[in-house]
Amino acid sequence: MYTSSLLVIQKLLSTNAYLGHQISTSNFQEYL
Repeated sequence: MYTSSLLVIQKLLSTNAYLGHQISTSNFQEYL
């Protein structure tokens, strides 16, 4: 239970980091 919840949290964090990176890069290209 504890390890599976850690995996879920890790997946959510990696997904948020990926989405944040995509959004920041797209905004940066718009400013260029």
